[in-house]
Amino acid sequence: MSQPVFSAVALALATVSSVCAGAVGCARHEDVPAPTPRSAPHTASVGGARAVPSASAQVAALPAKTNPSLACLARLYGATVTPDGAGLRVPSSTGTVIPWEDGRQKTEEERLETPDLHDLFLAPYPSHAMPDGNGGPTPTGDPGRIRVYALLDARYGAPGPALEKKLVTVPFVDMRVRVHPLVAPVLAAVENRLKVAVAKDRKLLRFLHDLGGTYNDRVIAGTDRKSAHAYGIAIDLSVPESAYWRNTPRFSNRFPKEIIDAFESEGFIWGGRWAHFDTMHFEYRPEFFDESCTPSSDTDPH
Repeated sequence: MSQPVFSAVALALATVSSVCAGAVGCARHEDVPAPTPRSAPHTASVGGARAVPSASAQVAALPAKTNPSLACLARLYGATVTPDGAGLRVPSSTGTVIPWEDGRQKTEEERLETPDLHDLFLAPYPSHAMPDGNGGPTPTGDPGRIRVYALLDARYGAPGPALEKKLVTVPFVDMRVRVHPLVAPVLAAVENRLKVAVAKDRKLLRFLHDLGGTYNDRVIAGTDRKSAHAYGIAIDLSVPESAYWRNTPRFSNRFPKEIIDAFESEGFIWGGRWAHFDTMHFEYRPEFFDESCTPSSDTDPH
């Protein structure tokens, strides 16, 4: 790629800006809610080296007959598979265990509030697909809108002052944004893709200005659940170009495929894939782009 890639040293030394500094600091919407091989978008190139934002270079020995999806989630989020192979244990003072399947029949809202790990994948994420030629919600609902917060806490830290101190300020197109340091190299890889796209079509720039924001320690509107923005792993692009399910009676989208592809190719899900659409919203969720995380009929009877 002809565009320069930001060095890991520059990212590590980036200074932290104030919270909600203009449009860049504050996300304004509820989280409601291309072609690169699906098996490797979570590996980003930074400063000529390969930056792999998995939780650990070493994975603990796995129980026999471990569900591959559990092993994948353990690798990405710094958890360990329980000895019985039925769930994940995340680092915490209480040794929290998250079951793969809790055996409960749930409504959509209950899955959002108290999901098990299997619930994450009930709505498959159609990366790089443009269902109607212009994006659009998937027929399976809201892929990626369910979040298991114990996993996010294990990987990024619980939202609050301690997490905020970790944040770094990094370049994004012609501005600077605050994100979690584990996501910074992946966002840099997205930026490099966008620079290539913009060099071919300057009209794309209008979708990368007037940002809705990155880090913002808040809950999702109308709920007690933390927003992905509270972890510094999400970015909202141009507010004027966006469409949001609470404000728009039916789906519409103005974000071009080139922009959606740039994010999805590096492991960001897009809120335009959701029935509860939020087209400016992109969120780093590598489990939806790693084929070993996706349950199969051979390994998952549910």
